[in-house]
Formats: sequence, C-alpha cells, structure tokens
Amino acid sequence: MPVVSEQAKPASKWADISTAQRVMGALLPILFIATIALIVTTGVTWWFILVPIGISAVGEGIWGKGWDSGPKKLAKQRRRELDG
Repeated sequence: MPVVSEQAKPASKWADISTAQRVMGALLPILFIATIALIVTTGVTWWFILVPIGISAVGEGIWGKGWDSGPKKLAKQRRRELDG
C-alpha cells in the first residue's frame, strides 16, 4: 500500500468552516420547512416566513456570501504553485 505524505492529502472542504456555520447550515433548511408547515397548518400569516429569511440574512452578514470560498482559494493557490 503506498504511503501518502501529509502534503499530498487533499484539504477537507469542511476544515475552514466553524461549528456555528455548520449548525446554521444544517438548521436553516429545517427552519424554512417548519415555518412553511406552520403557515399552512395553523393559518399563521404569510409574513412569518420572514423569520428564517432574517436569520439567513444575519448569517450572511456575519460569515459572508461565499462561505466555501476558503477551500476554493486554497485549491487555486495550489494550482498556481504546481504550474510554477
């Protein structure tokens, strides 16, 4: 079995993502679905959907739009280094 050095291992896509971002990314779709279900089943007014939209906006304001840009930048830098 070939030995792979630490430098040859690909960086994990999740390595640069904080725990808070991971939690937000996992819970936000569930919150949207729960909000829509609540609106449909209980008759809560339609503007209640603004709650998860607002939480999304706050998350984007804190972490930025391109949360996965870190790994992309790293891959781009590696390609430049390999190309010389």
